[in-house]
Amino acid sequence: MFGYIRPNMGELKMKDVELYRSVYCGLCRCGGKNISHFTRWLLNYDFVYLAIVRMAITGEAYSLAPHRCGLTLRKRPMMDENESLRFTVAAFGCLIYYKALDDVNDTRGLKRLFRRLLLPVSRRMLVKAEKLYPGIGETISAPIARLAQLEKECCSIPDQAADCFAGMMKAVASFGLTGSGAAVAGEIGYHVGRFVYLIDELDDAADDSASGNYNVLLSAFGGIDGVRKNSKAIERTLLDSGAYISRSYALADGNRFDEIIYNIAELGTAAAIRKVTTEEKVK
Repeated sequence: MFGYIRPNMGELKMKDVELYRSVYCGLCRCGGKNISHFTRWLLNYDFVYLAIVRMAITGEAYSLAPHRCGLTLRKRPMMDENESLRFTVAAFGCLIYYKALDDVNDTRGLKRLFRRLLLPVSRRMLVKAEKLYPGIGETISAPIARLAQLEKECCSIPDQAADCFAGMMKAVASFGLTGSGAAVAGEIGYHVGRFVYLIDELDDAADDSASGNYNVLLSAFGGIDGVRKNSKAIERTLLDSGAYISRSYALADGNRFDEIIYNIAELGTAAAIRKVTTEEKVK
């Protein structure tokens, strides 16, 4: 599920690489404890960024300690559980449920049956998340339902479809925050959501064209040939979203996470675009 918002590791200092990895591992551990062990396998980089942004904006204290990784069985530095990590895994658990529900509605045959079997597991994630943060499920469900309706209507306006997912990420990023912190987090969340939705549509365009699945870019540009012909324009709007993420964070006070946040907003998003646009399926 997504995972396009990630750092360019080669441009980070080693201390920032270790800090970023400690957040990822901390989320993995926190998700297994508070939501479900399935979050450990599904965790993506987009939500690591959410946790880092929340910590940076709130100035929340954090600590690192060696813990044994359940996958490698080796001890590694992990961020201890804090409010930002706990909130992030709760939001992630909610999104897993609504994504699973959407997959059931969009598939047929044996695939649909298999995904229906996974619904009770993801439903328990939603219940646990709601107990931790009442109202978080509704924050996600309303814009996701609106997006599903637009997709059902075969919306051909990329910004209209992207706005639903972006609006959801804005609400999630600013959930429970107040004042200028909520405003900055919301703007970052919005442009992260817009970037993720559009680049995912671009990444899936060829496959969706072959399978006949809905894709807003295929609808907007008249098919895969039109998407390829307009790939530079799509690339520019994606780069704009990355720039807006960076500009939005610039409104916050400086923080230990600055280098990571700017690296992802400026270099990480550009690397994700290059990876998608240079692959043969959209070339």
